Amino acid sequence: TGGAGIKVEADIRGEMFDRCKDLSQQFYQLNKVGNLMSLFTNDLDTVQNCFSSGILMFCDALFLGLLAVIKMWRMNHFLTGLSMIPMAFLMAAGTMLGKYLMKKWEERQAAFSELSDFAQENYSGLAVIKAFVKETKERMMFRRLNRENEDINVEYTKISTLLNIMV
Repeated sequence: TGGAGIKVEADIRGEMFDRCKDLSQQFYQLNKVGNLMSLFTNDLDTVQNCFSSGILMFCDALFLGLLAVIKMWRMNHFLTGLSMIPMAFLMAAGTMLGKYLMKKWEERQAAFSELSDFAQENYSGLAVIKAFVKETKERMMFRRLNRENEDINVEYTKISTLLNIMV
């Protein structure tokens, strides 16, 4: 299953690069390069994970879960009903955490995009930064952006780990 995920990711990445070559200069003036780079990295990693392990886990949970409930139902209807009560709470909590996690994912993506954009702009304007002796100011700004990016990633990881532990 891992090979399928890698193949899908490679195909999509190739199509994205081909598409980027055909885009106009005006497109790149309106859209931040850092945002595009975050799409090329974070989103494609997510697609690869979905196709490699996500589909397998979904089918595994669906079929094994369904078979377990059917087997339990045949043994004792009342106990099966009682065992479904915590599952309902788990599903509700998972849904709420999932929505929160999606919001944090978008914040994470935005922070990475901003950091990538800042680095690209500074690299392009290195001569101007040196000419106006702005190295210290830019270094402090870069540190601040890195700290924000790190904080958002740590918070996302904590929530993601909590959801995995809960499941």
